[in-house]
Formats: sequence, structure tokens, C-alpha cells
Amino acid sequence: MVTIVDFVLYAIIVGLLAMLLVAYASDGWTKLEKKSAEALHRNLAFGAGG
Repeated sequence: MVTIVDFVLYAIIVGLLAMLLVAYASDGWTKLEKKSAEALHRNLAFGAGG
């Protein structure tokens, strides 16, 4: 039988996992954005120079 304590522990674990996932996802997103922005600048510079 599931008690309130089990439920609370489960909620805490799920919350921590969700926060880790969000932090990882946002970190990956900023890296991806930075990379694509750099590529865009390079393409623009190359296009203007060539």
C-alpha cells in the first residue's frame, strides 16, 4: 500500500529529475543557439566577402 510518505518521496525524486532535465535541456539549447549563431555570422561574412 502506498503511504503519503512514499508519495512525497516520489514527488521529490520526480521534481529533482525534472529540474535536472530542464537544466540540461536549457544548457544544451544555449550551446546549440550559440553554434548556429556563429555559423550564421560566418555564412554572412563569407557571402559579403565573396
